[in-house]
Amino acid sequence: MDSQKEYQKRIEKLREKALDRLAKSSRNIPASVAKETREVLHDLHVHQIELEMQNEELRQVQRDLERSRDRYLSLYHGAPVGYVVANSAGMVLQANKTFANMVDRDIAALLNKPLVQFIHVDDRSVFLARYKAFYKTPANKRLEVRMVRYDQSEMNVKLEGHRFNADGEGLSDGTLAGQFLISISDITERKTAETAIIRAKVQWEQTFDAVPDLVAIMDEQSTVVRVNKALSRRLGVEPKDCIGKKCYEVLHEDRPHPSVCPHQQFYRTGKPSESEAYNRKLKGHFITTVLPFDPGDAENHWCIHISRDVTDRKRAEKELLKLRNLESIGKLAGGMAHDFNNILTAVIGHVDLAILHVEKREKQISHLHSAVESAYRAQALANRLITFSEGGNQMKKAIDLTQLLEETTMLALSGSNVAYELDLPSDLPALIADKEQIKLAIQNILINAKEAMPRGGKLSLKVRLADLERFNGRLVRRGRYAKITIQDEGNGIATEDLGKIFDPYFSTKQLGVQKGMGLGLAISHSIVTKHKGHIDVRSEAGTGTTVTILLPMSPNPTPIEQTSFPVDEDSPSNTRKILYMDDEKILWKVIESLLHRLGYEVDFAENSEQAISLFIKADNTDQPYSALLLDLTIRGGPGGKEVLQQIHQIDATAKAVALSGFSSDPVFENYRTYGFVGALKKPFKTKRFLDVMSRVLNLSRSQVSLPSQRA
Repeated sequence: MDSQKEYQKRIEKLREKALDRLAKSSRNIPASVAKETREVLHDLHVHQIELEMQNEELRQVQRDLERSRDRYLSLYHGAPVGYVVANSAGMVLQANKTFANMVDRDIAALLNKPLVQFIHVDDRSVFLARYKAFYKTPANKRLEVRMVRYDQSEMNVKLEGHRFNADGEGLSDGTLAGQFLISISDITERKTAETAIIRAKVQWEQTFDAVPDLVAIMDEQSTVVRVNKALSRRLGVEPKDCIGKKCYEVLHEDRPHPSVCPHQQFYRTGKPSESEAYNRKLKGHFITTVLPFDPGDAENHWCIHISRDVTDRKRAEKELLKLRNLESIGKLAGGMAHDFNNILTAVIGHVDLAILHVEKREKQISHLHSAVESAYRAQALANRLITFSEGGNQMKKAIDLTQLLEETTMLALSGSNVAYELDLPSDLPALIADKEQIKLAIQNILINAKEAMPRGGKLSLKVRLADLERFNGRLVRRGRYAKITIQDEGNGIATEDLGKIFDPYFSTKQLGVQKGMGLGLAISHSIVTKHKGHIDVRSEAGTGTTVTILLPMSPNPTPIEQTSFPVDEDSPSNTRKILYMDDEKILWKVIESLLHRLGYEVDFAENSEQAISLFIKADNTDQPYSALLLDLTIRGGPGGKEVLQQIHQIDATAKAVALSGFSSDPVFENYRTYGFVGALKKPFKTKRFLDVMSRVLNLSRSQVSLPSQRA
């Protein structure tokens, strides 16, 4: 109904235009023509004009249609994708130029040809198997196959479709009716890129899994993202079993982060980190490096752990070290035998000469003095060996490092043609160390430097305080150190000899020039190491040598100890007896003679039972011992430390001196902590013994304190 009204309006409008045009035209009907004829002629003129106007509209519509068709064909043939109209059997009914160009053929050569003819032979079965289902319901479906050009070259294409009827309306009824418009896109570049990405991924995964090192990728929260096969095999699990777990659950037997964690250090500093440690779970020694890893996602911050198993290398290094130690021990044994034989030759020779000159007292005394001096040289040599023992002999206390270095340098270089320059801060805090050992370590280095400059030269010694956690590229215990640098202008050390300079009795000089000097740098190294310090030597032949020593400073300032000993005013004047416990009876007569020189009598005990029994007996008779001399090591029973503990339960003011030939005993490090008031290392000089005993015997009993009282 609406369309009829529209048509009627259109006719009326057309008549109005025709009448208007006729009125403006020169078409006049003569007045002589009858009225009826004039009306007929008028209607004919109007109708003619209407026909002319309709013809003009039709021609305009035709022109518009042609332009529209041209635009359509231009778009159709110039589209960026190929278009093919096919029937349900897959015959090509229409094709655009884009598709014709894609397969390098004319459009005419495509029409009425099966589309499968242009599909790669290896993909035809897939295309035919899926075409009908694709045709019936093409919505949201696509086919990816390979097509061949005229020259048989391949291209990857994507096919998408739209089914329509004769009126161009879309169909989705699941039948084979209508025709099928297929858009064909060339995806060769995309496929090539995808293939390259897949190949790169496969290659990356193969490389990742082929790496013999243990590799893990982790996120910032220590969660494992991926592990390689080497790590999973070492753990005895599949790689997927590690993903999502914390690294310490996977690698450290559910323990929390180790104290030195390279993962935490990496995220704390933002720089690559490295650590070396033994892994209990993996049963091996590893160097682990942590590096940044870009996952291609701005929200994630990952890192990659690479752990290299150096267990075999460590084992080989230990074996090499054993061989080198054996070599060093051989040198040490040969050197010690050489030096001790020289000393014993002197001792025996002088004793024999003293016997021969029994009637010539002056010569006899001279030879005996020489024998004693030679024996003391043997003692000094033995003390050098003690520094290699476990724990060593460290009598640690607060010392003035500046004063020690000044005195040692002056003593070591006196009488030489070597000038020296000291750069020592005036505000150096006290150093907690064994004064004699540190003095010996510095002295050995200074003597080596002096001997390296036989024609003279200049030596500089500088001290600085430094807060360190690395020293010459090596990790050290973090803290404050006194950094002592000693630099000479000598001939330097050859590269091949630099790694041996701390070996005992390694020397480029003649063996035995100075007794025990073959131990010099080895002793310095041992002393510094046992003080938890570090020593490093840098040198090249002809350029001099620089020795750097690090000694750890105490975190708490300690005043330098000033020791005074009050006189024993409350000691009974009628008591002049000493108790001496030692299982070496050959020493009894020597000790007895020495104490007689001080006016004291001596009771001897060869074990703890005798010593305690004698002490109780003397205490009960109101004639207690003035002092006790207790050897720390008694074969088959308790030593002096244990005996003194029991004696102090009887008399807390008993004064005791510790004796031992093993100066590695921890009691010697701080004898007062164990209740002793003095300590003597065997062998000792007579003067040293008498000085210590005089001091102890005059010491007030009120100054004796038990370890519990000190705590």
